[in-house]
Amino acid sequence: MKPKLLRLHPQDNVVIATAAIKAGTTLRLDRIKLQVISNVPMAGKIATRPIAEGEKIIKLGHPIGHATRNIEPGEWVHTHNLASDYLPTPERTPAKAAGERRSRTNRRPGVERGNDRAGTSDDRRRRCDFRCGRKHLRPARG
Repeated sequence: MKPKLLRLHPQDNVVIATAAIKAGTTLRLDRIKLQVISNVPMAGKIATRPIAEGEKIIKLGHPIGHATRNIEPGEWVHTHNLASDYLPTPERTPAKAAGERRSRTNRRPGVERGNDRAGTSDDRRRRCDFRCGRKHLRPARG
């Protein structure tokens, strides 16, 4: 039988469900029994020990966020009790000043123009590469 829990790193305080698990199910993890408190979808995180409010959630040996409330062992760890430390939030992201230019890395894809703007799809169609044969650049026969 395929194991339903997967520990990705020895320091993790959560494990990953490899299949959907119903509340009340008791599973073995290493040498301990873990009773799942709430329904957990496949690939969901389950706490392996009590996690206090504000404590870091560790997955793959690295913190992925912090607990927004106390989490019991066997409880599903998700956005209802976990806050990411990596997603931008309004209080951590500075507001853009009026008239500030967008950075070069944050522009829409397209062809560079000389006036610091990206070209449109029409401009891209007019450009050639070695595969096009340059048929549209040849004069019409007539």
